[in-house]
Amino acid sequence: MDARANTPRVFDQFTFFSLLLPGLFTLGVLLPLAPPGVFDASAAWIALFLLAFAFVVGAIANVVSELVGNYTPWLLRTSEVLHPMITDRKLKPKDRDLSDAEDELVDRCLTKLVSENVVPMKNRESYERDDSKMVHRYLVNAGWRRGGTLTRLHQSVRMMARSLFVTSVGVLILSASVLGADISGVLSYTPVYQKVGVGHVGFGVVYYVFLAVVVAGSVFGQRRYTSYLVFYTLSEFVAQD
Repeated sequence: MDARANTPRVFDQFTFFSLLLPGLFTLGVLLPLAPPGVFDASAAWIALFLLAFAFVVGAIANVVSELVGNYTPWLLRTSEVLHPMITDRKLKPKDRDLSDAEDELVDRCLTKLVSENVVPMKNRESYERDDSKMVHRYLVNAGWRRGGTLTRLHQSVRMMARSLFVTSVGVLILSASVLGADISGVLSYTPVYQKVGVGHVGFGVVYYVFLAVVVAGSVFGQRRYTSYLVFYTLSEFVAQD
């Protein structure tokens, strides 16, 4: 095992994908709605402020998305993938039977978990959903501790997609308020998009189509990477000494 795998890092895959990118995305799509005065400061101060604020927004989005993910039917939870693999030998959400290789992978993983006293020895069919959640948490933690590159990458990208879903929906709601106030003439400033000569209708159409694409893409990406994550955590855990 690489000793550097357990060394705390300020900037790693999690920081970049899960915190920085969702924060930068949120600030980027809000800038056209901001007052022009935000650009009056020096470029260095603007860059520093945006970077710091992006981390804050990304951290908040990550926490909120964790809560939202438990109640949003469009987002896929890891237990919805792993639990049927263990108990029913089914792969969700595709709803197909596990292949022999996939089924053997689950068996080898559970056998190793029993040998490490993580779970008691019992039939796969008797696993509860809480057991599956605990197994996945252990596998992800083991992957991060032992330097599982694919586990780290797919967990970070999955969390990024989940955060982008939350921030995009939040921006949709906030921007509707700003645009509504601007069109009604009650907004106390002229937004950046008007300063560059873009009208309400043209900006609104492009803006909301873009956000709708991001929402749909983040849901698709979150679901896809949840499935990937479950498989890679199983594979890397079995392969580790």
